[in-house]
Amino acid sequence: MRAEKETPKIKVHVIGFAKLIGELIDGLLKVMVFFGIAAVIATAIIYGYTRCVRSTVLVIACSIVAVIWQLGLVALFGFELDPFSILVPFLVFAIGVSHGAQKMNGIMQDIGRGTHKLVAARYTFRRLFLAGMTALLADAVGFAVLMVIDIPVIKELALTASIGVAVLIFTNLLLLPVLLSYTGVSPVAAQHSLKEEKEETRGKGLGKLWLFLDRFTTRPWALGAIGVSAVLAIIGFAVSLQLKIGDLDPGAPELRPDSRYNQDNAYITGNYALSATSSR
Repeated sequence: MRAEKETPKIKVHVIGFAKLIGELIDGLLKVMVFFGIAAVIATAIIYGYTRCVRSTVLVIACSIVAVIWQLGLVALFGFELDPFSILVPFLVFAIGVSHGAQKMNGIMQDIGRGTHKLVAARYTFRRLFLAGMTALLADAVGFAVLMVIDIPVIKELALTASIGVAVLIFTNLLLLPVLLSYTGVSPVAAQHSLKEEKEETRGKGLGKLWLFLDRFTTRPWALGAIGVSAVLAIIGFAVSLQLKIGDLDPGAPELRPDSRYNQDNAYITGNYALSATSSR
C-alpha cells in the first residue's frame, strides 16, 4: 500500500489490530529462525562433547518432539501462543536437552565399562529417573504457581510452560532411554567418555573445576561465599526498588519502540483524536 499510495506529499500510516497481528506474525518467523539456530548450536555442543552422531540426534530429536507435543496439546486445549509465551518452546527445548544429555552421558559411560546397551539404559534410567522426575515436577509446579496471578495472559503462559515441562517426563525421561537401549552409542564415544571421567578423577580437565569448587566445602571459603551472596542480595534489592512495571513506551509493547507500527501509532495519536485502541 505504501509503495502504491505514498508520494512526496502523501504519507501512509497504518494502525489497528490487523496491522499489529501482521507485525507479530513477521516477528514469529524471526523467532522460528532463532529457534533453528539454537538447535544447531545445541547439536554442535553435544556432538563436540560426545563424538557420537546417533546419540546427539536422539537427544535433539526427543527435545524437538517435546516441543511439538507441547504445541499440539496447547492447541488441543483451546489455547494459543501469544507474544508473551512464544519463547516457552525455547525453554522446553533447553530443559529437554539438559535432561537428555544427562541420560545419554550415563548410558555412554556404562557402555564404555562393557555393559550391554540395554542394561546400560536400565541402569541409567534407575539412577536418574527419580531425580529427573523431581526436577521436572518442580519446574512444572513452579510455572503453575503463576496461574494465581489474575491476568489471562500470565495464566496462559503458566499453563503453556507447565504442559511443556510435563511432556518432557515422557519424551526425555522415558522415550530417550528406550531409544538409546536400541541404538546404543558408538565405541569411540564410549571410550571418550571414560577417558574424560578418568581425567576428572586425576584432577585434569573438568576435574580442576571440581577441585576448585570443593574448596567451598571448607569453612573459610564457605563464609566468603555467604558474604559475597549477602552483598549481592543487598545490591539486587537496591536495584529492584527502581524496577518499573507496566507499559513504559506508547504503542504496542510487544514491538520495539522504533518499529514501523509504533511510529505510525505515535504520529496518529499525536496529530489526531484517534489511537490504536479505538481503531480496533
